[in-house]
Amino acid sequence: MGRELALDLRPFCDAAKIQQALIETTQARAALGLSGSPPWEVIPDARPTLEAVAIPGSVADASELSALIPVLDAAGRLRAYGRSIAEAAPDLHPAFTALPHEKTLVDLLKRSIDADGKVRDEASPGLRRARQKIRDLRAEIVKTLEGYFRTATADSTFQERYVTVRHGRYVLPVRIEA
Repeated sequence: MGRELALDLRPFCDAAKIQQALIETTQARAALGLSGSPPWEVIPDARPTLEAVAIPGSVADASELSALIPVLDAAGRLRAYGRSIAEAAPDLHPAFTALPHEKTLVDLLKRSIDADGKVRDEASPGLRRARQKIRDLRAEIVKTLEGYFRTATADSTFQERYVTVRHGRYVLPVRIEA
């Protein structure tokens, strides 16, 4: 994203803009000497997600929302950096401190979405209950199907004694002749 901005830069022709850019450059050098480099680290490009959800009625999925976490974390780090350079770079300080402070949202996203971009059971009590019910029902289905292996005709009916899932359905290995 920074490369795109740098490539789009054009020389200033206005003396006031040139003077302001020189002041900001001097302040940036002073800030680097005082506090070191800004904590840029890796900031993923979240623009596609943000553009998509700007459309009324649109919804971001969990993986798209998880991509926002590093962006929001970076905003917090950069805000803190801006506060630390306020004296050395008064003209740059507002750009850093204007970044959004969304700690509540970051905490909610971290609590609700795992590293793989999947919604965690802890996202809500209702989701936790629903997923637990699904796990219980699946265990009950497997238990019922495994019960067929204990019947009198199991040896002649089943090729092997295991339950598997194929294409979203539970399957028992039945002998061809059965």
